[in-house]
Amino acid sequence: MNDLGVEAPIKSVGNSTTTPRDLVNNEDVRLVLYLLAESVSERLRRNGFEGQLVSVYVRDTALMGVHRQKRLATATNISAEIAAAAFYVFRELYRWEKPIRSIGLSVGALQAEHCPRQLSLFVNERQRERQMLADRMVSAIRSRYGYFAVQRGIMYEDKYLSSLNASAEDHMIHPHSYLEHGNRSGCETALIAKGR
Repeated sequence: MNDLGVEAPIKSVGNSTTTPRDLVNNEDVRLVLYLLAESVSERLRRNGFEGQLVSVYVRDTALMGVHRQKRLATATNISAEIAAAAFYVFRELYRWEKPIRSIGLSVGALQAEHCPRQLSLFVNERQRERQMLADRMVSAIRSRYGYFAVQRGIMYEDKYLSSLNASAEDHMIHPHSYLEHGNRSGCETALIAKGR
């Protein structure tokens, strides 16, 4: 329930993927988390939400999974903020005993995008607005010219990993409860998704 007493019709927005190759270092993970964060961020914006709880799930090559989450100071749907928080959570979570086979990212504690919120002296609101505008422009360009029309510079560090298309259209599997009971959120898409 948010500050206005309105409960979000869904609990979280997420995406996960089994990567084209095993992830072997922090830079591999950082790149994939940016891909997932862009996907989650776009879904949040498309459905008018922002969230305050970032969760990361990691499964290694022995198929052992670990999960951790972090509450942010302010709710967000900005891809760079989500990716930075997810990478922080990952570094706290994983010790690199084995390579990583799959990774997931979700944002919870949702509220309506335009809910009033307390401003912080420690947050640069002007910079946040520029990042929001940049995210919206990237989404507009991709919807018109395709997913790979615009990419972050980090994606050029590993063209094979960045060939993964983490967009909502390519990675959507509805959870069991959605298939059994239908989408009761009023949103046009299911917002909890997993990769292939």
